[in-house]
Amino acid sequence: DGLQGALIEWAAIGAKSRGSEGIDDFLQLYRSLPEEQTQMRGNMIAHVSKLLTGIDSLTLVLSDWYRALMDESTLIRARAVQAWEYVPYDLVKNFPDLFFEAYSVLLLDQYVMVHQYAVRALSRRSFPEDKRGLVRTRLWNLICYYTQQDKKDNFIVECIDVFASLCLSDEDRKGKIGLLLSNILLILEGSALYDAINRLRFHFDDIPGFVKVALKAIQDKYTRSISIDDCISVILRAPHDELRNCKDDLQKAFNALKPFKPQQFIEALVYVAALSKCGDNVTANVCLKELLEEIPNDERNTQWKLKAALVTEATSIEHAISVCEPYNGLIEKWNGLTAELEKEYEERAKFRDFPPSFFS
Repeated sequence: DGLQGALIEWAAIGAKSRGSEGIDDFLQLYRSLPEEQTQMRGNMIAHVSKLLTGIDSLTLVLSDWYRALMDESTLIRARAVQAWEYVPYDLVKNFPDLFFEAYSVLLLDQYVMVHQYAVRALSRRSFPEDKRGLVRTRLWNLICYYTQQDKKDNFIVECIDVFASLCLSDEDRKGKIGLLLSNILLILEGSALYDAINRLRFHFDDIPGFVKVALKAIQDKYTRSISIDDCISVILRAPHDELRNCKDDLQKAFNALKPFKPQQFIEALVYVAALSKCGDNVTANVCLKELLEEIPNDERNTQWKLKAALVTEATSIEHAISVCEPYNGLIEKWNGLTAELEKEYEERAKFRDFPPSFFS
């Protein structure tokens, strides 16, 4: 199938280079194929958009393409809808309403394969803004359907991504609908949960509740077996209000690291920074002190212990200022730690700068 698909793609590109005559030859071959040759018919219709150069070529292919969208074969319908993702951007506005209506109907198809090809194509080539209303309700229905307990998989993440990108206003994204999408994502586990963060991390920053999804993912075994970097990015970029709603989740994630391991030090600091950012300096300070106690009291770790102590004191000073408590003693302690750290720098400058084993 892969070799046949590649050969047909080359044939389509070659046909396009010959103009109307080449396009007509390609379509005549497609029409001459017996119905039972679904694989070749599917491969040919999947590349029909590769024939497009302008309105004239669009006129030539539309009737065959439209019929393929309504074909009895599930494979043909799926491959016909797949062809949409390769449509030249400048030609999208020239497609007739009937095509968009036929496409959107396939989001109600009874077969998963058709849904997957349709949503994937929409993620790569969107409908014009005035046609997106055709898919809004149908995409939402897919999200609800695949949210059912026995149907959760990575495809729901694709559906949510396309739905949010094409169908939601800024007000919708920041309101109840956005929160509902986050709650759906919170149901996911394993690879689907990892995919949600990996796929949505940049354009879901304004979606309420999304940082909770990141905090669940960062504790998921599947995510931790690959990388938690994207989760950390979401947490660090989260707005203050969102972090305030996640204080319990942040503490839970921090406590889950106990007993602390050297390679988890940075992750622990992320939770502390998030707690401080949302204004909970008391909890942040407690966490820092717990973390500080875990750093071994040996010469190799002196520099790191001093740095951690400085961060702890900075959090204490920030809290004291916020609640109008005296902080002169804290500043004196800060200055003393700073002097110790400068002295440590001078001592280390005399030797090769080996990083402490605790953080390696």
